[in-house]
Amino acid sequence: ALRVAGISEVVEALPHKYDTWIGQHGLRFSGGQRQRLGLARAIVRNPKFLILDEAMSALDRTLEENVRRAIQQQLKGRTLLLITHRIESVLDADHVVSIENGRVCAEGPPSKVLANANRMLSRNPSKSSEPASSPASNI
Repeated sequence: ALRVAGISEVVEALPHKYDTWIGQHGLRFSGGQRQRLGLARAIVRNPKFLILDEAMSALDRTLEENVRRAIQQQLKGRTLLLITHRIESVLDADHVVSIENGRVCAEGPPSKVLANANRMLSRNPSKSSEPASSPASNI
């Protein structure tokens, strides 16, 4: 689970390795390391259904992609609900739901949802300067 979450090297470098006391709230670790430890804890439980809500937001894009692909392999045949603002995170999804202002504005395969978002942005270019409210950023 630690390898899948991309945190095994960090844990193995600790003085007591896997027996290291993490402490309350994992204050000894960076935000990204805490997120990866949380992912490892979720993966080790071998869930049939896993919800990840911005669970990789503190990771850089390359590390997030590596961790996401490893999680997909580990959870093959199970359901993963991924909540994210990063478009790249949903490109391999089976189904995407885009929400804007609390309402579903697009839903379907990633290619369809992204095409719809791009059409909406091209019709209203002022939206593209507001990333938090643009449909593509809320996928």
